[in-house]
Amino acid sequence: MNKADFISNQSLGSLTENSYEKWGNPIENRKSLIPYGFRPIDRAIWGIAPKEFIILQGLEKGRKSTVMHNILRSISKREKLENKPTIVVDILESSSGPESVKDALICMGAAEYIMMFGHRSDGYCPVCQAEICAELQLSVRSLPFITKSRLQREAIDVAMQEMSSWNIYLFGPGYTEGRTRDLDSTLDRWAWMQDNLGASLFITDHLQQYYSGRTMTDYEKQQWLIPVLSNFVGERSVTLMALSQLSLTTRATGKDGGRMYATGGAQAAQEANTVLQSIYDEDTPDIVGLQIVESRYSGSLTVYGKIDPASGLIYGDMSLEKPYIERAQTQKEKELAPYGN
Repeated sequence: MNKADFISNQSLGSLTENSYEKWGNPIENRKSLIPYGFRPIDRAIWGIAPKEFIILQGLEKGRKSTVMHNILRSISKREKLENKPTIVVDILESSSGPESVKDALICMGAAEYIMMFGHRSDGYCPVCQAEICAELQLSVRSLPFITKSRLQREAIDVAMQEMSSWNIYLFGPGYTEGRTRDLDSTLDRWAWMQDNLGASLFITDHLQQYYSGRTMTDYEKQQWLIPVLSNFVGERSVTLMALSQLSLTTRATGKDGGRMYATGGAQAAQEANTVLQSIYDEDTPDIVGLQIVESRYSGSLTVYGKIDPASGLIYGDMSLEKPYIERAQTQKEKELAPYGN
């Protein structure tokens, strides 16, 4: 094509020709969408589309990974999803790893099963007839140490059986786990998995743990990482969700969300199609929030839902209002009560 034809094809008139054909069949196009599993979020931004770069950010201990685990469950359990993606999850933190994520998913599945029998963790449990449910105590930390009840063992077995068919691959920072902190090695593995296994959704947890070979601030690291990851998404036509920790300097802006970014995160926001933020306050451990901070498809939106503190399972429908949790007084509340505070 000569230069004149090329420039002519880029005119607005040429670009608008055959627009309906370019958009394609809406019914077929919707089959490529992957729901997050949180109804208000999915309605606002149409879920996860192919070739998207998504940032999921949050404070330290802000339940970023927990939100991601719930998204994994939602995708894998959704029967009506015709084109379920092959998912690759890279865990970069040395304190976590494939075994930890596997255990987290088991705990969530087990908690969901236990709740089917009327047990609840958001206040008084009518089955246990106690303020603290004896059955909803499964967590990654507790699995090796607690003696499981009959119901807990049954719930764990059901969860493991269900998970055995999920098309998810987990990698960690160890040499035998996948060397996830080595970016070059990671990109080679991702490309191989796309070419040979059809992998199309990649998740990395989290950005600040990539090894650069030299001392970098978080800002410099994201300046280096974001263009590389964004290029991989564009060149490979895959979807990438990157978890990013908010820096200490942003904590003063409040726990209820807002325009908070990890150091260097403004650049990530420019490259990303959607920036989400997890919202969690340890003073209200039964409630978790998820905010659309920025999106090319929607304005800002914050929704809240109930979470089982032990397993991390987000259950029930999320809504714009924080759910009311009727719970027993905490020890701190009991200490302050006599003084009227």
